[in-house]
Amino acid sequence: EAVRLDPTFAMAYLRLAFLRYVENDAVGTRQWLDKALANRQHMGQREALFLDGAAATLDDPKTALQKFRMLSSLYPDEFRAYYNYAYFAHFDLLASEDGLAMIDGAMATQNPARSAAAYLAGLMALAANRYDDAIRHFEQAESLGNQGWLRDHAEAYLALRRPDVAARIAAKQEGKVPGEAAFESRMIEVTLPLDRGQWTEALAAARKLEVDAKDAGELARGALALATLSLRSYAPDDALRADLRRRAELLPQQMEAADSLRRRHLLFQAMALGWMAAHTGDLELARRMRALGENETLVERYPANLGMRRALDAEIALAEGKPAEAIAALADEVQPGAGTYFSRAVLMRAQRAAGNGAEAIVLAQWLAENRGRAFAEPSSLSAWQPANVIESTLALKAWSQLAAANGEAAVAETQAAAFAAAWPDDAGAALVERRDRRR
Repeated sequence: EAVRLDPTFAMAYLRLAFLRYVENDAVGTRQWLDKALANRQHMGQREALFLDGAAATLDDPKTALQKFRMLSSLYPDEFRAYYNYAYFAHFDLLASEDGLAMIDGAMATQNPARSAAAYLAGLMALAANRYDDAIRHFEQAESLGNQGWLRDHAEAYLALRRPDVAARIAAKQEGKVPGEAAFESRMIEVTLPLDRGQWTEALAAARKLEVDAKDAGELARGALALATLSLRSYAPDDALRADLRRRAELLPQQMEAADSLRRRHLLFQAMALGWMAAHTGDLELARRMRALGENETLVERYPANLGMRRALDAEIALAEGKPAEAIAALADEVQPGAGTYFSRAVLMRAQRAAGNGAEAIVLAQWLAENRGRAFAEPSSLSAWQPANVIESTLALKAWSQLAAANGEAAVAETQAAAFAAAWPDDAGAALVERRDRRR
């Protein structure tokens, strides 16, 4: 209505762009953003700087953060600058600690969107494994009126291995998340059973999500398909190879027609499909997917994409019996403040394959102790969260085995007991059996 009354109202166009962004509508986001940019001359300096930051979020996250930091410095009461900085630091650059340092500016009592800021603070604290802080922020957000998306709040308790509390919180969001975001919020239906090692139940939940989202947009459907395929890649069935290839055939054409927002997600899907192919013995497909990520700025600029490309390179090397090359491929992933959760899981296996038991133990321990990051680290619309969750418990098994091989009997016994408690009654047996054969 605002732009009908005033077709030059650039900030209204920008708001419409954000509304499409949260619905994962790449085309709609770009259309409204272009209209805002076309009317930039009608903005004041404050609004123009906000628009510049918003425009950069589609393909240049570091520039976006620079613009939002400048905006917050020039206009300390611009709460959206703090929030957007924190949001894109976490979701685009995986810089949760950096986002946490900025979010306080959006927590002022004068901010009408304070509940959203509190929830984002909780999510970033979860990614930083600060469980008490995360839960406190989530509860604060709820007290300030957040009654919709609660998935991350539930997952804070899953990370603490308290599934009963997680299930109660997750139940409160049912039917309250509108639009396509509802499908991403429902990923908790997969991770609740998965974190108890109930792989069959988790796979059934993932497939149901795919069916429910059959009329959703391309990005949402692609992310849900990827999540289902990732589960199957840990215990491959006879149809997996063909299904991976069928999915892979769609990507080049989709990427050719995609703008930067969609292309970024499609690149993650391509690298992840390649990893699954390499992990299950289809090296031809793995290399074909890897080629799609060659010399791609949208891989280099987004740590989730870069980490998955490196994990793919390492998995190809492992499949070829070259663990030293796998370790080299992942060397930058373990630098301070860098790397993804999953790339460390692949590196742990590479170190183990190379006979580097001490290095593998360090990584297994890190994976087991950073479960908040496993749940809260962004990938592509949460598509890779199930794989992270699996790795966070398989790490306990690996830690026990590595400690036993290193003569650390007490540590081995403790971690074996922790694994048995996490996946009781031989839950996840198929996943463990295959991992043990391949280690």
